[in-house]
Amino acid sequence: MQRLKIILQSNIFYLILITFSIIYVFYFTKIKKYNSIYDNNQKEVVGIISKIIINDDNIKLTLKSNEDIIVTYYYKSKEEINNLKLGLKVKVFGELKKPLNNTIPNIFNYKNYLETKKIYYLFTAKDFDIVDNNISFLYRIKNYLIDRCNKIDSLGYIKSLVLGINDIDEEIDNIYKVNGIMHLFAISGMHISLLSSLLLKLLKKFIKNNDLIMIVIIIFLILYSMLIGFTPSVTRSLYMYILLNINKRFKLNISNLKIIILVIIIMILYNPFYIYDIGFLYSISTSLGLIIYSKSINKSNKIISLFKISLIANIFSLPITINNNYQINILTLVINILVVPLVSYIIYPLCLLTLFIPLIYSILKIGIIILELISKLFYKIKFLIIIMPKMNIAIIITYYFFLLLIIKYNKRIFKLFLFLVLIFNKYSYLFDNNAYIYFFDVGQGDSSLIVSSKHKEVILIDTGGLFANYYPIENIINFLKSIGITKINYLILTHGDYDHMGYSSYLINNYKVKNVIFNNGTFNDLELELIDILNKKNITYYQSLEYLNIANSKLYFLNKEIYNNENDNSSVLYLKLSNYKFIFMGDASIDVENKLIKTYSLNDIDVLKVGHHGSKTSSSKDFINYINPKYSIISVGKNNLFGHPNKEVLKILEQSEIFRTDKNGSIEFKITKENLLVKYYLP
Repeated sequence: MQRLKIILQSNIFYLILITFSIIYVFYFTKIKKYNSIYDNNQKEVVGIISKIIINDDNIKLTLKSNEDIIVTYYYKSKEEINNLKLGLKVKVFGELKKPLNNTIPNIFNYKNYLETKKIYYLFTAKDFDIVDNNISFLYRIKNYLIDRCNKIDSLGYIKSLVLGINDIDEEIDNIYKVNGIMHLFAISGMHISLLSSLLLKLLKKFIKNNDLIMIVIIIFLILYSMLIGFTPSVTRSLYMYILLNINKRFKLNISNLKIIILVIIIMILYNPFYIYDIGFLYSISTSLGLIIYSKSINKSNKIISLFKISLIANIFSLPITINNNYQINILTLVINILVVPLVSYIIYPLCLLTLFIPLIYSILKIGIIILELISKLFYKIKFLIIIMPKMNIAIIITYYFFLLLIIKYNKRIFKLFLFLVLIFNKYSYLFDNNAYIYFFDVGQGDSSLIVSSKHKEVILIDTGGLFANYYPIENIINFLKSIGITKINYLILTHGDYDHMGYSSYLINNYKVKNVIFNNGTFNDLELELIDILNKKNITYYQSLEYLNIANSKLYFLNKEIYNNENDNSSVLYLKLSNYKFIFMGDASIDVENKLIKTYSLNDIDVLKVGHHGSKTSSSKDFINYINPKYSIISVGKNNLFGHPNKEVLKILEQSEIFRTDKNGSIEFKITKENLLVKYYLP
C-alpha cells in the first residue's frame, strides 16, 4: 500500500500517463481504423432496444448487441410502434450504412459523435420482429419511470433532469443554449453531487457507520448511472466520487487535481473518442477549474461564491463553448447566478420528489414557469452576444498556457495576455489577405458564398431550401460564425424557386443581412413573402443591379433580359478576383447561355457554377466550349428524384475537373495572389 501511495503521489507517474494517453488517443482517433462486426451487405440486425426516440414520421432505436447500432424505421401509423419498449430484443430488416461526416466545415460532426458512443453503423429498417419479450429488471424500471414522467410532466423537465432524456420543448431548449445554461439540463457532476448529498443526509439518520454509508451511496450511484446509460459526464462524476472517497478512506493524500487527471486518463483509455464528446469536455474543464481555484471560492458568502464558481467554470470551458457555439453570451454569468440556485435547490429536488408524490407537480410547474420567464427575458438581450470564430489548436494551447500562468503567479500581465488571445482570435481574419468562395452542400438546392480578403465583403448567393426543417441554413449560419463573419453584406437570390431561396426568411430572421438583391421579372409569392419581412425589418432590397464592388473588382449581373419563366430570369453572376474568373449560372437555360455568348467575352473561366444542378436544359456544348471552364461545380442532392446531373451534361463538362456536392460535399476555393486552391469536405 505504501509503494502504491508513493507512485500515486508522484508527478512523474502522471506525466508518463498523460504522455501515453495523448499518443494513445491520437493513434486510435487518427490512425487506426475500426473493424466493425457488421458489413455493408448485411440485411438484418438483432439487438436489445436501449434507447427510443419517436419523431413525426419515424422512430429511432439504439440496439445493444456486440456492437451498438442506431436503427431508423419510418412508420405509417403509431400503432405499428406502440409495443416497442426498452429492453425488448428485436430483429430488424433493411439496409446498413455508415454515418457521414459534416459536409459544411466547422459544424457538428455526427460521425464523431456516434464514435463517442462506440456506434459505427446506421441501419434503415423496412420491417422488424420482436424476438424476445423478456425485459430485464433494469429496463422494466426505466420503462416504468419514463411512462410515469410522461404522465406527470408534459414539459419534459423530470425526464430530462432525472433520467437524462432531453424532452424539453425545442424552442425553450434553444433559449437555454443561447443563454449558456444548457448544462443544467444534462445530467452531470452537479446532479450527481446533489443526489449524493441528499442520500448522505438521508442515510446518516439510519446508518452510523460512515464506510457503510459510502458503500451504499456508491452502489446507488452505479445503479443510477446504469439506468441513465453511463454518459461521459455522469461517468466522470461517478469515478471522481469513488476515487475521492477511496483517497479519504485509505489516507492516500492524493490531491484532487491528480485524481481528476487519473479519471480523465481512465475514461479516454476506455474510449479515446470521448475527446469529441461535448459533455465530457465541459465536465473535465469546469471540474479542473473548480478544483484548482477551490481555495479562492468564498463559501461564507453564497452570492459571491456562486459568482466565482460561474466565472471559473466559464473561463475554463470558454474554448469549448466557442468551438461549439461560435458565440459567447456576456450575460451567462448573471443568468447562472439567478438560474443555478433555482434549478439546483428547487427544480431538481422537486423533480425527484414529484416522481413519488405527483400532487406537488403544481409547485414544480411554478418553478419551471419562473425559470422559463427569466430565460426568455435574458434571451431577448441580443447585443451582449458576441460572435467568436473557431479557436485553432495553437490558440487553445496559448489560452490555457496563460491561464496556468495566472493560476501560478496571479499577475495582471498574464490576465492581459489571456484577454489579448481572445481579441486576436476574434479579429484573426484581419490578417488573412486571401479571398474565399464556397459552394455549400444543401442537398437538392443552391447556396454559394463569396468572402473577400479581411471579410470586407460577404455575399451569399441563394440559401437552398428543399427540406422540411432548416438544418442546412442553420449549418451555414454556424459556419459563418465559425470564421468570424458577423453579417452578410448582400444576399443575392438568383431567382424565386424554393430550392434557391426557401431558407431566405429563416436566414433574415436569424442572422444580420444588410441588403437583398432579387432577379429580374415579376415577384412570385415566395419573393413577396420575403419582401414583407424585409419591409418590417427595414432591410434594403433591389431588383437586379449592374454590378457590386468586391475588393478591387466587381461582381457583374449579366442576365438583363426578362423571360416568361423563373429559371431563365435567373441572375447570372460574373466575378474576377486576382485574375481568377468565376461564373454563377443559377438555373438559367440554354437560351440564356446563347444570349451570353453573343453579348459577353467569357473565355477561359476558372470556375463554373453549373446551371440548374447539371440538368440537360443547361450547359450546352457550345456554351461550355466557349467559356472553357477549368473547374465545374454541380450543386445537387444525393439520389435526387430529378436524375441530376444529366449524363450528357457530365460528358460535355468532362474536359473540366468536376466537383459535385452530393459526392464531394461543400467545395472551397481559396484565392491567393499566386494560386487558386481547392478543398472539399467529403460526406
